[in-house]
Parts: sequence; C-alpha cells; structure tokens
Amino acid sequence: MAGALAPLVEAYQDRAGHAREAHARGARVVGYLCDNVPVELIRAAGFIPYRLSGDTKRSREEIADLVTPVHARRFAGNEFVEAIYATLASGELDFLDYLVVPHNRKAVLAMLQSIELLRAAKPGFRVPEGYCLDRSYARNFLTSGFNQASLHRFAAALGKWRGPPITDDELRQGIAEGARCRSLLREVNALRTSEAPRITGSEALHVYGASHFMAPAKFEKAASAFLEEARARGVLPGLRIYVGGSPLDHPQFYELVESLGAVVVAEDQCWGARCADLDVAADCAPLDALARRFDRQPACSLLGSLDAVTDAVVARMTASGAEAAIFTVTRGDLAQMWETPSQVDALRARGIPCLHLGRQPYNLGDTSKVADEIAAFLSEVRNNG
Repeated sequence: MAGALAPLVEAYQDRAGHAREAHARGARVVGYLCDNVPVELIRAAGFIPYRLSGDTKRSREEIADLVTPVHARRFAGNEFVEAIYATLASGELDFLDYLVVPHNRKAVLAMLQSIELLRAAKPGFRVPEGYCLDRSYARNFLTSGFNQASLHRFAAALGKWRGPPITDDELRQGIAEGARCRSLLREVNALRTSEAPRITGSEALHVYGASHFMAPAKFEKAASAFLEEARARGVLPGLRIYVGGSPLDHPQFYELVESLGAVVVAEDQCWGARCADLDVAADCAPLDALARRFDRQPACSLLGSLDAVTDAVVARMTASGAEAAIFTVTRGDLAQMWETPSQVDALRARGIPCLHLGRQPYNLGDTSKVADEIAAFLSEVRNNG
C-alpha cells in the first residue's frame, strides 16, 4: 500500500517501534489489552500507551510452546489471546513497564495470572507489573458507580507509578488528543459506510490500528493526508460486506474477502470501526468524564445481555450500507461462539444474507478452503440480488 497510507501501514506493521524508541529514551510504557482502556488517561500521566496484539508470523507450534508452561487451559484455547500472550512470553515486549488488563473476556483476564506464572517460571525475565482494570457487565445505577470508581482507582494507580497525581490540565490535554484522533477515525468510517465506499476495509484496519501505535500528532498528520487522498477517489466496486465475529488484529481475513471482489464497509470488532466510538463529555471534571465514558463503553463486545449485544450488531450493520454479512469466529473464542448465532439469526430474519464461519484459525495460513466458501457465498448473494 503506497501513497498517503504508507506511514500508517508502517506504524501498523512495526507496532512496537514508537513505544520501544520512547522507552529507550527513558519514557515508561503502559501496555494494555482491548479497546476500553482509556489511553487518554495513560498519556495524561506521561506514559506511552501500547496496545498488545498477536503476530501472524509466529507459527501455531511456536505459540503452543510459549503458552504451554503457563497451562493453555487458562486461555480456554482462545487462539487470538494465546497469540497475544506469546508476544509477552517470547520476550519481544521487554520495553513494557506495566500491563493493564481490563475485566472483559475471561481468557483476557487470565493474562494477569499468566504473567505472574511467567515471572515465576523465568527468574530474571523482564515481566511488566500487572494491573486489573475491573468493571461490571451489568447495567444499573449501582454498577455504574462501581465502574466509575474503578476508573478513579486506575487514575490513582497511574499517579502512584509516576509520582505526583495527574492534574486536570494534563487530563484535558489527553482528552483533546483522543478526540481529534477519533474525529479522524469517524471520517474514515464515513468514507466506508455508505453505498459509495472510497476506502477498503483493509485500508481502514491499517488506519484504525495505526492510531494505537503512533504518537497522536504524527497520527493526525498521516491520517489527515490519507483522508484527503481518499476523498478524491472514485467509488470502489464490489459487493459491500459487513464483518462480525472475533477480534481481528491483523488484515488477513479482510484481504481475503476483498481479493474475491467485495469491499468490507463495516465491522463489529475491537480493532475496527468501534475505535471511533464514544467521545468524552465536556460538562464535568475531566476524570469524571473519562469515568462516565468507561462505564458506557462495552467490555469488548459485552453489553450485559445477549439481546443487547445482538441489537447493537444489527444496528451497526443496517446503518453501514452493507449488502451481506460474514461472521468469522476464531477457535476457542467462547464469547463469540455463544453470541454469533443469535446475531446471524437476527440479520437473516431481516432478509440480510449471512455466512457464519466457525472455529477459524487465528493465522489463516492456507486459505483455499475458506476462500471457496466465501466465494460461493458472494456469488450466491450477487445472483440473488
């Protein structure tokens, strides 16, 4: 991918580059998982945030060798979580000082105990200090208070790590940076989710991902240049597809779908369009505003009830301009094994064609079989359209 997208692709591919360089200069790095950890708060405290992800260049056998010493059952065989843990166990994330693990999926939460087992198993191995960002999935005034108090405790922990407490001015600056980045990501969404898309899903994934791995000012400059270029494009041809299911921290699946003559215009996964959701309100103290957003933000795809999750997926899909949906569920992703059938049923009840791909490998590897399934589905949708 060339042109204005190039610096965003570079950051997406060299994910650790910015954090590692900053750490070498003396900055401290706070690693985190999932999309509901408030990076504005981490930046306000003077730390470099780094979102953990897997690595498709690592074989399944190598991942198994790295995971086995901490007992693979802790991750319930969830391949994308195991891939993330493997990056820690390999030692390649030795620039992390802290690791924030939100109370989302159980396999994600297991990362906290696993890093302690790693510390015990490898004396002298550099393992980050873990922190659990707790929250409740339920929705009522009691759990809202608990969630907001949890975010305040996280702010206090960050202040303890750095020394002095975080000031309101620092928080406002971090919030403003985050708002500018989300505004750009919403522009990316707008150039995808319509009957006239000008950005491919693969390109969009690189932009969303780069927002996690670049310094905010550099991301703003690069994303603005890419958007200017994209606005001048013609409409992209191809069947418009919505992607649901498991988190995808790499572009393999999107590239496969789009190589078969489709355009991915939207998704419901935490490395995609959701990165642009939920600004921070300006009608109260900045830490309170961050706490309120933390309470409103889903814990991964979890919204308190299966019906609420399904309704959210249906709303996002129907607003996207997509003509059909493909759901891909990674092996071991118990949450999506439970949620996805209801989402597929709800969309089919509305006359929306759906393909449900279950138990897919994290690293697609040989795509011939799944490519045939997707191609047959796309052909059927075109013929029936």
